[in-house]
Amino acid sequence: MPCGGFLPLTFGWQALPFILLLAASLGLLAILAAMAIGRTVDGATRVPLGTFLAVAAVPGWWLSMLTTGAGA
Repeated sequence: MPCGGFLPLTFGWQALPFILLLAASLGLLAILAAMAIGRTVDGATRVPLGTFLAVAAVPGWWLSMLTTGAGA
């Protein structure tokens, strides 16, 4: 099962937009950091979205705990 299907099952669908937005923002920041240190970035540069989804899942879990009240 892809990570995108696992996240809403684990954290609830309410946290999914936040997790995706955060993961995409982290990917953009990684590209901007690569450009800042002088690496060549073009249309063929690959960015591992799964890694950023995993990192974004931690605040997504926190958000789902706040919105649903689970774990309290």
